[in-house]
Amino acid sequence: MKTLKLAAVVSSLALMSACGSSSDKQVKADAVYQNGYVYTVDASKSVAQAVAVKGGEIVYVGSNDGVQ
Repeated sequence: MKTLKLAAVVSSLALMSACGSSSDKQVKADAVYQNGYVYTVDASKSVAQAVAVKGGEIVYVGSNDGVQ
């Protein structure tokens, strides 16, 4: 149950941060997680491969190529 709540919170944060980000702006992340299975919990039940984090905030969710 805790894992499900954590996944929902992380996914929600990922969606919110993705909505406000600009695709042409490059940011140096503190941590990049690649080759994963990121369940976004959006209406289309899409899945991402990579997540980038900077300053404790998710700054990117998407493909391995896009996180480079």
